[in-house]
Amino acid sequence: MGDSQQDREVSVEEMLRDATASAEPGGYDNANNRIVARGDTGEGTAPMIVSSIKSAGWVYVWDNITGERSIVNRNMLVGQLAKRREDGSLVFTTRNPGITPWRGEVKCILHPDDPNRRAYDDLGLAVCKKSNMPNTYQMRRHMEKRHKAEYSAIQEIEKDAKEREARSFQESLMKQMANQSGGTSVTRRKAKK
Repeated sequence: MGDSQQDREVSVEEMLRDATASAEPGGYDNANNRIVARGDTGEGTAPMIVSSIKSAGWVYVWDNITGERSIVNRNMLVGQLAKRREDGSLVFTTRNPGITPWRGEVKCILHPDDPNRRAYDDLGLAVCKKSNMPNTYQMRRHMEKRHKAEYSAIQEIEKDAKEREARSFQESLMKQMANQSGGTSVTRRKAKK
């Protein structure tokens, strides 16, 4: 047989066989997290527990270019493994390609290494260990979505500091103008009619 792209690629059947099992999403298994509702939320609610879960199972797949790992239900695995890029190459594999996905280096404002961390601790703000955001825009979005109250407090503190700085600048400018005019007050002349 010729050395075609299909011959060089691992067959879908081989990847199905070699797929690495993943934990059931949602945290439910037959041993742990059995209680769904305790029945104490109000009148007419009954306790609910998970007695068993029937699932095809979940497996890991990796993007063979970026190395990003995803979880796929076994029922959907054939369809995911059949996906191809524009150049005809397969998108996913069930074998870890050994590629480390790119991650950013921008840290959350609430990260322990932030230069303002001591002030944030004094305010009782939470600590966040997120440190792989690609840019400052994503960091701001992270703050808006994950730390809304903390971000609002930080913005208010920064706004107050800028206002104090502007006031201080205006006062020093006014003092400088007064000194240049020889200590006399600056008055407006009335326009002649």
